[in-house]
Amino acid sequence: DYYYNYNPPLGSSSSSSSSSSLDIGRNTELKASDFNTNSDYAYVYPYERSNGEYDVTIKNSVLETLDNKNDDYKLILQAEGVTIEIPANIADVSSDFSDILDDNNLRSSDVSLKVNMNVKSSNKDAQSALTNQFPSSNVVSDLVEYEIEVINNKNNRVIGEIKNFEIPLTREIKYSGSLPSYYGVFKYDTSTRELRFVPHKKSSNGKLTITSNTNSVYFVAENRVTFSDVPMGIWYTYYVENAAAKGLVYGVGQNRYEPERSVSRAEFVNMIVNALSLGD
Repeated sequence: DYYYNYNPPLGSSSSSSSSSSLDIGRNTELKASDFNTNSDYAYVYPYERSNGEYDVTIKNSVLETLDNKNDDYKLILQAEGVTIEIPANIADVSSDFSDILDDNNLRSSDVSLKVNMNVKSSNKDAQSALTNQFPSSNVVSDLVEYEIEVINNKNNRVIGEIKNFEIPLTREIKYSGSLPSYYGVFKYDTSTRELRFVPHKKSSNGKLTITSNTNSVYFVAENRVTFSDVPMGIWYTYYVENAAAKGLVYGVGQNRYEPERSVSRAEFVNMIVNALSLGD
């Protein structure tokens, strides 16, 4: 159920010197020989498993072979306008993976990785967390949940999930129409039920490129926040309201921001942590 070809990685305008394509049937097992490691990446397009749900499964031994041939190699999984970049050494950059192997007394060659991309128009828990934090907000994109499950090759059972990574993974999510003037890209952690801002870059193809060290539910939300002491027409008004829309600043309470007051060291550090998503 997979079709892949070689294309530039996310955010790159360069073209591959070696391009090829391949259709793989439902019961065909992906092999290292299917990939051209003279290029640094391969686009992989999974078929839709069910409405808005996509997955690709590949043995970790295949990923290890690709990594041994090219330590920069990555698979770029794309479906319905959403994307995630998976480095071939994905198992080496997550402590979750080694913990799962230890807990199940397995070797790295005993398992496969199943990458799920679930694209939904709504997610009750994520939308509830957004409304609680930003009452006047409105979701303006699909809500995309990324998962990487570890499967025991001996019985095809899921034995764990990789959620945390030592390096940020690059993802793309699409939005409909034009982005609102005040918006934020957020991720909802299904384990902690926390909502956090995600650094992102807007591209010209109706997508936002984001980087994050965790798998979560990602989406775009319109969120206009105003303060009673930040009037319209002042040079800093847009910047304050835009930062507030992304959850980087919250004001001092009672709908006030105190724009003329000096920022404390603790407040400044908190802004940097939020802006860079250092709490990942």
